[in-house]
Amino acid sequence: MKLVEITRTRTLPYAGTVVVKRGQKVLAGDMVAKMNYFPGMVKKLRISKHLAVKPEKLPEVVTVKPGELVNKGDILAFNARWHKAQAVTAPQSGIIGMISRHLGIVYLRKLTEFNSCPVEIYDIEKAFGVSAERARKSIAVRIGQQVSPGQIIAQLAWKDNKMKMHKVVTNLFGTVKGIKNNIITIKNRQVCQELQAYLAGEVIDVAENWSVSIKARAYQLNGVYGIAGERSGILRTINTVKLDARDIYPSDKHKILLSRGVITKEALHKAVACEVSAVIAASCNLALLREYAGQDFIPGITGGEEVITGIILLHGFTASQIDETLWSRIEQLNNKEVSVNGTTHIRAGAIRPEILIFAE
Repeated sequence: MKLVEITRTRTLPYAGTVVVKRGQKVLAGDMVAKMNYFPGMVKKLRISKHLAVKPEKLPEVVTVKPGELVNKGDILAFNARWHKAQAVTAPQSGIIGMISRHLGIVYLRKLTEFNSCPVEIYDIEKAFGVSAERARKSIAVRIGQQVSPGQIIAQLAWKDNKMKMHKVVTNLFGTVKGIKNNIITIKNRQVCQELQAYLAGEVIDVAENWSVSIKARAYQLNGVYGIAGERSGILRTINTVKLDARDIYPSDKHKILLSRGVITKEALHKAVACEVSAVIAASCNLALLREYAGQDFIPGITGGEEVITGIILLHGFTASQIDETLWSRIEQLNNKEVSVNGTTHIRAGAIRPEILIFAE
């Protein structure tokens, strides 16, 4: 375990707002940027056709760039031909997705507000007021399918109304988790609205609307296996051969616990009940991890599990303990701020869990 200087760039998946400045000190759990909106449905704007230019000439007339936020009415492309100015304006607020010089099209994604609703439930029979059989035939999605705001999940034509289509649409970036008795359950899969620093250090660079670069000094340690993604909190070490429920307290909420030995089932359940951010230990039974992670758990590729408490193992699945030399060094860092990432890929391009204990 070495003290190293680390620089990381934290980038939003879509354009948003950076809330820190260059030179500012941040903690691992501090918000450094946030997304006000998420890209929704795509609208194709045939710029070359409207301005009567060849598709390959598109970069010469377009006034925006991919990733740029635009408001309704903003000029997207401009051309002065035959002494008469022509312009194409944005039909709606959105974000420029792509500019195709081969098709002459600008792709504009509609902005969708962040939706914090965890689950949507739609009763198709009640929505349409039809029989169970007709409702079943109207469903247009399947279990496990990912959906986006505005997407049709059921549609039906009314014969007594000149075959007008009636539809039910979702308001979530979600995954269809269940379809039973014509009731559709959709779980929100929208990424977190806020981007945290992950490092406790200094902001050294800022890219407006997109990213923040942070430099920190930390003791870096890699695990063998883990589940769940990034977590941060205050470190509390527990010197015990087996981590039991009695070793965990309500005051451990949002902390990172580091045990020298094995995680027991009772301890894992207690950690979840106390809302512990993550547990680091020497080992844990794989069957227990499978049960904890849920039915969608893929042992070879982890990091996306929807669990309250992350798990990082320093040795693996066979009962063991952290050696005395390493443990004595870790104990000296008790009550320091720590960040962990349990993401594990055990195939080509292997990724191992990461533990960062910050020196300052």
